[in-house]
Amino acid sequence: MKKLNIILITLLTIVIPSTVIASQTNAKDYLVQNLVTEGEGLYEDSYIQGRYIYRGQNPDNYIEFNDELWRVISVEKDGTIKIIRTTSIDNQTFDETNHRDKGSQGKGGTLCQNSTQGCNVWSATSNMVGKPSEFENGKYKGTVLFDSNLNIYLNNDYYNSLKQEAQNQIVSSNFNIGPASWDAGNIDEVIKTQQANEGKYVWNGNVGLMTLTDVLKADLNATSCTVTDPGLSYDQDRFSCQVNNYLNIDNSYIITPKYDSELLIQYIFSGETGEFNDRPSNQNPNQGITVEIYPVVYLNSNLELTGSGTENDPFKIKENTEEASINQNDEPTEIVNVPSTSAYAPIIILSIGIICIVVSILVTHFTLKKNPKNQK
Repeated sequence: MKKLNIILITLLTIVIPSTVIASQTNAKDYLVQNLVTEGEGLYEDSYIQGRYIYRGQNPDNYIEFNDELWRVISVEKDGTIKIIRTTSIDNQTFDETNHRDKGSQGKGGTLCQNSTQGCNVWSATSNMVGKPSEFENGKYKGTVLFDSNLNIYLNNDYYNSLKQEAQNQIVSSNFNIGPASWDAGNIDEVIKTQQANEGKYVWNGNVGLMTLTDVLKADLNATSCTVTDPGLSYDQDRFSCQVNNYLNIDNSYIITPKYDSELLIQYIFSGETGEFNDRPSNQNPNQGITVEIYPVVYLNSNLELTGSGTENDPFKIKENTEEASINQNDEPTEIVNVPSTSAYAPIIILSIGIICIVVSILVTHFTLKKNPKNQK
């Protein structure tokens, strides 16, 4: 009888710990538990089901990455986390003269062969998802044979400058790089149109820039936006908002090229008023022009976070040792979130304990009944 009790106690000590080990909570679960429907914070993206975006002038979306302060833009459908650096890197030219424009004498492709001020397409067509033969932007259409200078810099020199741990946490992801084409209307109408335009061309890589719709969706005062035409020769559309938006950063480039142009790229002209503008892609600090570059990356879906997201207590990354179950280059699939067992640990322990005690009593009872001599 003593041997039987020892066996039961041993089983109890083995089963309980292995049962109550809590499953790790991924970054998506950690962030989405604090969704809001008003004020600053994390919202459901009303334009893409299963995606979440931060909105407001200063939401609690700070995250520590590469020992630097970044901000979370969105939680993607596949669980990856899109983040943007809070400080600009060294000024860089989007595209240099003679790299892909007329000065390349055809070596850069046919799209920008008439431009003498750089080219506004982010990547070579051969490096786009699906490898389109040409890139079409309004009346301009043709091949793009090289990546932009900024693309090359960010995904080589800049990426290699990151700590190894940070590189391991980045996943190669899809960036929408289609041209901006908007008509007069409120921000809701513009977002719907522009989201479709951006998605016509997609590039997959490690480091990019924010898109036009990233900025527009982050605004809390959507209905106040209108399109104006200042009448200048190179910025025919200006989108003005009285904004409440943390992504409105003065003179910051976005990845979206100007519609119906082979050379103009979009940038935020004024964060105070929320005015978007455009400029030739070859303009750089040597010409006395401030160009702010805020890198954007996607973090692995299989990471854990701590912290509250404030500037003084940013989210911190604790890497998960398990392999990510999602192929980041494939079409996003729906994730089923399994709740952690840690919340049920006391119930599990108590239940297993009761079961073992009952089994022990029953076994003892039947053993004694079968062998009355054991009662002595």
